[in-house]
This record gives sequence, structure tokens and C-alpha cells, in this order.
Amino acid sequence: MIIHSTNFGNLNAAHKKQAEAFDDMLDKNGQRLDMVVNIDVEDDEVIKRLSGRRQCRNCGEGYHIVFKRPLKEGVCDKCGGPLYQRDDDKYARAGILRTVSGIGRIEDIFRNICSLIDGARHDSAQVSA
Repeated sequence: MIIHSTNFGNLNAAHKKQAEAFDDMLDKNGQRLDMVVNIDVEDDEVIKRLSGRRQCRNCGEGYHIVFKRPLKEGVCDKCGGPLYQRDDDKYARAGILRTVSGIGRIEDIFRNICSLIDGARHDSAQVSA
């Protein structure tokens, strides 16, 4: 069995638990993985892809402002419903999405997250002053 991993980046703790449960299920069914493919995508490209997605409020049809444009901007080709940017994309569009590499020791990753948060607090305090 071959599974494609479209997860951007390496397996983290939550994904590791899911992977272990999946492995257990395969073992119980006498199956095994032959290969797992991780598709590596640069952060800028991920943000471009995510922030360009649009979805129809009525039928759920998906679009992208670069890769799959509707015939009429903001209108679904399939049902004529309004298109919207999904809530999970709004952080990239708003410019508040920050990415921290998940590669390395968990202590280093945690330290990088804390530094990012502390830097944002420091920048916010300077703007307020």
C-alpha cells in the first residue's frame, strides 16, 4: 500500500500519533506501507496557494484566483452562488500568519515559537508607545 502525504513539512507530535494508529490498523489487517511520500513546498508557495482559494457558499465548489478562476469573479460557475474566502485562509490574507520550522529538536522548535511571540509583543509595545 502506498500513501501520499500532502502534509507540508515533517510529521509533528499530533501526526505521529495518527501515524501510529494507522500503522496499528494496517498491522491488524495484515498490510504494511511500502512508501510514504512527503511533498515539500516552500512557505511562500503554501501561503500563495492557501490565500488564493475561494469556495461557493451554496454548493461548496472550489476555485483559486490564479489556478482555477471562475468565469465571473465572485460567482460560482456551477450554481451561481457567491464565492468566499474560507475562514482558515484569512490569517494568510491578513498578513498575521507566521511559520516556524518544525524540523529539529522539540526544545528548539518551542524556543523558536516563544521568540516569535516575544518579538511580536515587543513590536506591539513599541507601536503603542
